[in-house]
Amino acid sequence: MASALNTNFLIGVRNRTRGFNGVGYKLYSQQTRCLTKPINASLINEYEYCGYKNPKVAAGFLSISQNESFESHMEWKSPESNTTIVYGFFAGCTPLEALLDNTLDCLYNITCLQILTNQFPNMKQVLIRKFEQYLKKLNLFKNVKHRTENDIKKQKITTRIYLILLTGAFLTILLYTSLSTKITTTRVTHPSLTAYKDLQNKHSQTLRCPCSNMIIPHGTFITLSPVVHQVCSSDFVTDKWLLIMQNSKIKANSADWRNKAFSTFSLLSNLCLLANKTINDDIHHFLLQPFIASNALNESDFDVQLSAILDQFFQSTILYFGLLVETEQILTQIDQPYFGVDGDGEELHEDENPIGLFTTDETNNRKTVK
Repeated sequence: MASALNTNFLIGVRNRTRGFNGVGYKLYSQQTRCLTKPINASLINEYEYCGYKNPKVAAGFLSISQNESFESHMEWKSPESNTTIVYGFFAGCTPLEALLDNTLDCLYNITCLQILTNQFPNMKQVLIRKFEQYLKKLNLFKNVKHRTENDIKKQKITTRIYLILLTGAFLTILLYTSLSTKITTTRVTHPSLTAYKDLQNKHSQTLRCPCSNMIIPHGTFITLSPVVHQVCSSDFVTDKWLLIMQNSKIKANSADWRNKAFSTFSLLSNLCLLANKTINDDIHHFLLQPFIASNALNESDFDVQLSAILDQFFQSTILYFGLLVETEQILTQIDQPYFGVDGDGEELHEDENPIGLFTTDETNNRKTVK
């Protein structure tokens, strides 16, 4: 063992069983010294002891002996010719004495600074190396009763297996925690429309809003205002106009259009009444039909579903009224309207009633229309 200061005085402890007679340990001391140069050609080394002088030599990067011993700490020497010199730095018996002679020239020289950077290892490499050494020496299962080389080796192997399993378990828990989904239910009682839309935008996939009333009539939130043809909303289908047409008949000229206008406008009025009644009845039944939803729908889904319901309603109404119109057309083709008999005894011509069927009485040669 040597003093960590390794300056002007070296203290050592040596086992007496190695190189000494007897057993136990011996404490001894020795002055540190500096090898300056040989005295003469006889190659006898010249030393300067720190106890008598204050030797100083230029600092440099020296190779470190792999065989550490007490003697390797006892002396130092001037750098050899092939040694990298750190200009402006010196080594001495004590750090303070060496520092007082330093000029720090290397710190002002780019080349010298680059040498220092290359000589000192990277901090990451140092930390990695220290960590590797720490793992190699790590032993979590030390036992004072089992300190043989084989026991220590087994304890280190057990330690490494334990650390591997512990790391694997930690990574498994971390992976499970990061991949697992935690469901948290938050209840909002009677939210406003603005609050519901805000929640819908933030949690569109998980938001559930149960309806307190799952069955709602269409009339609660739908209002329908049908717009009919201009003819059906004009005066031509009113009772007042029909009365005028009825009083405008001209008996002197049966072919006059006014004689047939009443029947034409009556038919048109009946068709308009039928259309209005059909639409109003369908709207009434549609508004009474329920809209069923267990959860509140978002605005886009509600618009899509409502549009589908209205389209179905419109198509069914058009189809139903179309069947009535087709039925009327069939009846008109099969059983044409009856215009009556000319009560004045005047002769009727077939071209005066294009949709009528004329018959001739051979006894008096009179024509009647049916």
